[in-house]
Amino acid sequence: MKILSLALVSIIAALVLGVPATASADTPRCATFKEHRKVTVGMAKTKAHRIFDIRGQAAGGGAGGYTRFYPSCEAMKIGGGDGGAYVTYDGLTDEVLEKRWVGYA
Repeated sequence: MKILSLALVSIIAALVLGVPATASADTPRCATFKEHRKVTVGMAKTKAHRIFDIRGQAAGGGAGGYTRFYPSCEAMKIGGGDGGAYVTYDGLTDEVLEKRWVGYA
């Protein structure tokens, strides 16, 4: 009964808060093309980081915005490189302005 109550509380919390009841980082050190497709223009940086499972690396900035690089899992498998997602954020709102994928899909 206690387990059922905890499960019910988790489900209700997920519905109310709009977050999954169980969160897991399926790719904790890299980004996939599927994750890249889920990130949309106007999305908050914190939500993009949750989708990618990583915070990314600074990759430039200027004119009111900045870019972060999220290395692709495929590039990581072969030892690195520039494959992955480049996401540009608004410097004031931290919202996605644009995104692009380089390398393996």
